[in-house]
Amino acid sequence: MNFGTSRAEYENLTRTEISFIYRAWEDKLVRESTFARDAFLNAYVNANRKKGTLPIKLWKKHFNGQKTVETAQDDLKTITAIEDAETGWIEEIYKANGIPMRKKAKKGVD
Repeated sequence: MNFGTSRAEYENLTRTEISFIYRAWEDKLVRESTFARDAFLNAYVNANRKKGTLPIKLWKKHFNGQKTVETAQDDLKTITAIEDAETGWIEEIYKANGIPMRKKAKKGVD
């Protein structure tokens, strides 16, 4: 196996470090074979599904929950505070390129 180390570096490793390297390699091998198995099984099931049924997706999206109005308003307040505090570098870029700055429109978030 080549881990990007020279022979001298490999020989300087302790037995514990070598066992951790082997364990990481085994975990990688198991993870890759599990992904291949899942992909094959998914393809097989989708190929042999009944007509009119939806195919099974290989990857499932995880949904963290809906954002409430209060959290959205808090996030917007934080963003506008950061934008107000850090506009100096943006103005310098616009001035250096000869582009006029747009005036900010006040939004009704308080």
